[in-house]
Amino acid sequence: MNQIYLSETYKNIYSLPIGMKAISHTLKVGPVHISIEKRKKTYCGRLNVNGVISGLSQMFRDLKLQTGMIFTYKNHAIDSITLEFTNDVVSHVVPGNTFADSPSSKLTWPHNEIFTPDNFHRWKPINELDVCFVFGLFYNKTGYNYCRALNSEYIDKIEYFTRVSSASKKPDSILHHQESNRYLLAKFGINSSEYKQLYTSNDVDVLVVWIDDEKDRSQLPKHVVGLYQLAKQAALYKH
Repeated sequence: MNQIYLSETYKNIYSLPIGMKAISHTLKVGPVHISIEKRKKTYCGRLNVNGVISGLSQMFRDLKLQTGMIFTYKNHAIDSITLEFTNDVVSHVVPGNTFADSPSSKLTWPHNEIFTPDNFHRWKPINELDVCFVFGLFYNKTGYNYCRALNSEYIDKIEYFTRVSSASKKPDSILHHQESNRYLLAKFGINSSEYKQLYTSNDVDVLVVWIDDEKDRSQLPKHVVGLYQLAKQAALYKH
C-alpha cells in the first residue's frame, strides 16, 4: 500500500501525486485507469514523468476530494491502480452527474491534458487562447499585467491604424508594463517565427508566445516573452 496526501496545489489542478517511485513496468507514463475500492465506477487519467496523474476533474467532483485528505492506493494491474478511502471520505460522495444532459455528455472525448508546469514538455497550445491562458498563470514572472482584449471600437479610439503606418492587422490585447507603468500593445502566438507572416517588428510592443524560435530578431518586437521556458523553470524549481 502507498499513501497519498492531497495538497492544495494538486486539489486545484485535479491531480494525484503518487510519486516518481510508482512508475514501473506495471505502471508506465501515459494513460492510467483508477478504480475506487468497493465502487464500480472507474476513472482515466494520465501519469507524467514526475509521478503525477492529471485529468481527474470528474473523479475529484464525484468524490468531493478536499485539501488535506490522506488515502492509499495499490497497483494491482497493468497501468491501473485502486484507491482506498476512509469511511469519512466515502460519505462525502454525491451520486449523480449535474452535467448528464449537457452537450459534452453526447461526445466521445479523447484525453485532454490539464496544463500544469509539470507537463510543459508534453502540453502544446493549439491557438492564441491557450497561450493567453498560460500567460495568466505566469504573468508575475514576465513583468507585465493583462488589461483587456482589443476590439474595433477601441482600435479606432486610439487611432492605431492611423498612427502606426505599417499596421494592417490589429493587436490582440493591452498589457501593463509594471516597471514603466505604461500601457503596451501585445500580440499572442504559438511560435515567434510565425509573427512576421502578418506583422512587422514595430506593429506591437510585446510578443507573447509559447515557443520563441525566430532566429532573425529584427523581424520581432523588441520585447518577446517565451512561456515555454517559464514553465520549464517553474517545473525545475518545484522539483
